[in-house]
Amino acid sequence: MPRVERNPWLEITISRVGSETRISARSSREENPPSHALDPSFSPELLRGFATNLKRAVEEAGPIEPGLLRQAHAFHEAIFRGDLQRTLSRLHEAADDRKVLLRLVLQDSELKAFPWEALCEPRTNRHFLGNSPTLFPVRGVHSGEPWQARDVGRGVHLMVVAPSDLTVHEPLRLKLQESIEAGELTWLEPIAGVSASEDYLFERLRDERELHILHFIGHGRVQESTPQLRLVDHDGQEHWLDVELLAQEIKQLDRKDLRLIVLEACRGAEPGPLASAAELLVQHGIEAVIAYLWPVDANVARLCSSAFYKALTSAAKQQGDVAQSLNVARRMVLSKSPSGAAAFSPVLYLRGSNPVLFNFKRRKLSPAPAPTTAPAERSFMPPALQGVLGERFSLVLGDRWRNERPLLEQFRERLQQRLRRDAQENPPPGLPMSALTQRYALRFNKSALEVEFRDIFENIARHSPLVEALARWLVPGFHLTLLRLPVLELALARKQPGRTICTLQPSGPGGSRIRVMWRTAHQGDGWKSLHLPAPGLTPEDGQLQELYQAMNPRQSIVVFRPYCGYPLSHPLELEEPFLTEDDYLLGGRRLEDWLPPDLATPLLAALRNQPALLLGLSMLTWHHRMLLHRLFDGKKLPTRSLVLLEPGEKEQVLWERGDGLPSKQGVRALELGDAELVTQLEAHAPQEVP
Repeated sequence: MPRVERNPWLEITISRVGSETRISARSSREENPPSHALDPSFSPELLRGFATNLKRAVEEAGPIEPGLLRQAHAFHEAIFRGDLQRTLSRLHEAADDRKVLLRLVLQDSELKAFPWEALCEPRTNRHFLGNSPTLFPVRGVHSGEPWQARDVGRGVHLMVVAPSDLTVHEPLRLKLQESIEAGELTWLEPIAGVSASEDYLFERLRDERELHILHFIGHGRVQESTPQLRLVDHDGQEHWLDVELLAQEIKQLDRKDLRLIVLEACRGAEPGPLASAAELLVQHGIEAVIAYLWPVDANVARLCSSAFYKALTSAAKQQGDVAQSLNVARRMVLSKSPSGAAAFSPVLYLRGSNPVLFNFKRRKLSPAPAPTTAPAERSFMPPALQGVLGERFSLVLGDRWRNERPLLEQFRERLQQRLRRDAQENPPPGLPMSALTQRYALRFNKSALEVEFRDIFENIARHSPLVEALARWLVPGFHLTLLRLPVLELALARKQPGRTICTLQPSGPGGSRIRVMWRTAHQGDGWKSLHLPAPGLTPEDGQLQELYQAMNPRQSIVVFRPYCGYPLSHPLELEEPFLTEDDYLLGGRRLEDWLPPDLATPLLAALRNQPALLLGLSMLTWHHRMLLHRLFDGKKLPTRSLVLLEPGEKEQVLWERGDGLPSKQGVRALELGDAELVTQLEAHAPQEVP
């Protein structure tokens, strides 16, 4: 293995003896300057006050106040003085072009909670330890594990774990796209949403052929002295994993290629009575851990992470230096973020005295394959659509699609021919489909109409590229489909097998019950079914409790089929779809008329309090307008809702004016063809859930 030249280092041990804070040091040149104590004025209370005020500045997204800056100067001057300052100066002189690693060994929980990285060189405004271009602070952890740099022959392999949200990692991936395309960084399939269980995480840790960095985005805590990270169980409920168990699992797997863990979680660096989450991981053999002292805004964390990874993996600079890269990231936060104080929340725990985790001497980069989509198509997504997809939304998927129009015309012609031939009736041209089917059902019977419909539509595609693309974007919540076949539900089952999916469907016109079908994570093709109200079942019944859990819109994807539909296969048993005017009039009821209040209320709250994305609907179709009035109880659609229309429909002004919508309040309308929409959804799609 090529020799990796190490930077000179200075190790400073900060300890507490009673109320006295002592500073001792040693260097890579075997220098041991005499220890000294901080002036009694630098009391534990003063240190706690500085840390508290800096944390408050982060929480309030405010700047570093002059009073805090003066204290940062005073702390810096109190530590780097006398023989210790002369030792540091000699190290800089001997370093030539190399940088000096500052290794902080903190021997008290309060000292570990203090932001030493925020100390500022006197007579400067921005020369903090944490963003210094020549002095790189890290927090030292004693460990008996050996250290060596890791040869990286290609891109650095990064895997994100994000239990809290299916798409929270996507903005980071987009910011790193240039590094990914250059081959400097390999973006592994993330573990996101309800698939982020302990079992699946451990399985991926075991099976990934190459894994250099694990990046956790979520929540952490210290429970009864034990640092924990929040994952999910197989039902999507929260599950807290002891960090020490994670560390033991990684050590047992002997993953020597896993060099760095980033804990983008609150309290990841918070010291417990024994150790913080970051310390535990380093003690068990991870070379380096970046963790946060305090929670920071998600945008700030994203800015910090993207700057860090670009610096760490840059081919131009051939770095691989975790300490220098974090200093670069802190400088970016200081210059770009409204709250400069947030730059000092991320801290680096390092095992050993060499921050160069990856040896790039023999690296041969292979740029990622060029995308099949043209750059112009990939790069542009209409801002209105991007805004809806970037937050929780409800999908309202209609039944008006251009690719079905030839079949609809064929169906129309068949009905008209039989009415003329057998009923001696000549329907007027331009009669709406619902009115035409109503006449047919009255002249003959509903069963005959169903036979005609099935005969024509049995060849409808069971797979829709648009619905497949949409299925990757749906997050837990309440969604609707008017498609006559369960294309959406089955696409969701394929694209998000780790998600609980629940389908609600009335029992047809005149029916008094609603059928609920659901499948839990990794259940395969098995769907459970229950009618509500369910005679003989009490709230304590196990199946009813499971159903209530499956219908939680915060954790499951709940799909409502107000106009019913046909099954694609036996496991999904549905009812005959609405076709006639009577169907829409008699069978179209409000959801609160079908479900008990404790089930309907959270579903309707999800629908009415977040933007709706509407596709396949027409303002000129009366049962589409009626559906929206029932769904939103006559009130306007949520702010930022968006309807997508096929180019040439000439309905944009109708939707924006809103005369036929609830409360006569319009919504944003955008013309976007199916093919272009699929291109946009796939080009910017979140990673599929395993």
